[in-house]
Amino acid sequence: LCFLLYICPIFLQLYALHKYSNLLKISLSQTSKRKMKNISVGILLLISLILSSTFIDIVTVQAGPPQPPSGTRSPGAPQPPSAYCSKNCGQRCAMKGPGSRCEKYCLMCCAKCNCVPAGTYGNLDQCPCYRDWKSPNGRPKCP
Repeated sequence: LCFLLYICPIFLQLYALHKYSNLLKISLSQTSKRKMKNISVGILLLISLILSSTFIDIVTVQAGPPQPPSGTRSPGAPQPPSAYCSKNCGQRCAMKGPGSRCEKYCLMCCAKCNCVPAGTYGNLDQCPCYRDWKSPNGRPKCP
């Protein structure tokens, strides 16, 4: 409805101008009439393009960004930690405090390796994948 309120007065004014020019019987050469017609069509197209893009922006803002259906994950999204990983990483990173980077990286390593070494430090031989996963600069990735 808002879209029509913007565009209708413009078209009515253009129509009235067209009728008025016909009433005056302006004598123009055939080529200048053709040029004027092409210009008026171009102006109408430009106005409708601008108004329609404004209308599309308004609708997009009101709708908001698209939401994925609940219960589904995108392929690159991290998996929620399993009970095993949460429990064992909590024990492994107990000395570091809650919410530390230790727990974040431990959960990431556990998700990949499906194991966590016992204790708060060392014992890496219990989980070779955990031990052998390195960062790009060659340092151990898993705490």
